[in-house]
Amino acid sequence: MNDEHRIRVLVFTLCLFIKKMKPPVIKIQLDIKRLAGQALTKSL
Repeated sequence: MNDEHRIRVLVFTLCLFIKKMKPPVIKIQLDIKRLAGQALTKSL
């Protein structure tokens, strides 16, 4: 559960960082969400 929380915080901060950068990063954002989802399912 601790790892899950850490991953969520990491994804959240990455998303904020990406929004501040503002180049065409929708694909990167989707990749991060997919990787985070994989990490969460593995930790469960």
